[in-house]
Amino acid sequence: MMTCAYDAIAKEWRIRSYILYAFIFHYCVPMMLVFFFYIQIVKAVVLHERMLREQAKKMNVESLRSGQVTLSWMNQSLKNTMIPNYPAGFFS
Repeated sequence: MMTCAYDAIAKEWRIRSYILYAFIFHYCVPMMLVFFFYIQIVKAVVLHERMLREQAKKMNVESLRSGQVTLSWMNQSLKNTMIPNYPAGFFS
C-alpha cells in the first residue's frame, strides 16, 4: 500500500533514495527549468530594447515606443468624458 507521505525518519537506502529522487526531479529540475527560461525571456527583452534604442538613434528620434502617445491620448480622452460634477456633500 502506498501513501502520499515520505518516511524521512527511516534509515533504509530505498526510502532515502526515493526522497532524494523526489527532491531532485520534483523540485530542483523544475526550478532550474523555470530559472533558465525566465532568464531567456529577460535576455530577449533586453536585446529588443537595445535594438529599439539603436534604431531610434539611426532615425534621430528619442524613442520608437508608441505607448507614450497612446497614454497621452488616453489621458486626454478621459478628461473629455462626460462625468457629472456633483456639488460637495451631495452624497453625504
